[in-house]
Amino acid sequence: MASVISIEYFRAKKSALDGDARAQFLLGSMYMRGNHIEKNYEEAIKWLTKAAEQGNVNAKIQLGSIYVFGKGVEASIDKALP
Repeated sequence: MASVISIEYFRAKKSALDGDARAQFLLGSMYMRGNHIEKNYEEAIKWLTKAAEQGNVNAKIQLGSIYVFGKGVEASIDKALP
């Protein structure tokens, strides 16, 4: 668990809220791994999905991994490979 929220988190969050796909991917990754913030798969999926919908390939790959391995969700090959 992260005890101190970093400046990187706040920067990523601001840009993600402004619709920046790269920042959305970064924020989703932070939530997924617990980097700079407490791990939260629900938030990770939310932000990675937003980035993936804008065509961010890395977000699509990470979402696929989440669904293949069932990280915080029920494993689903159908969702992993849309």
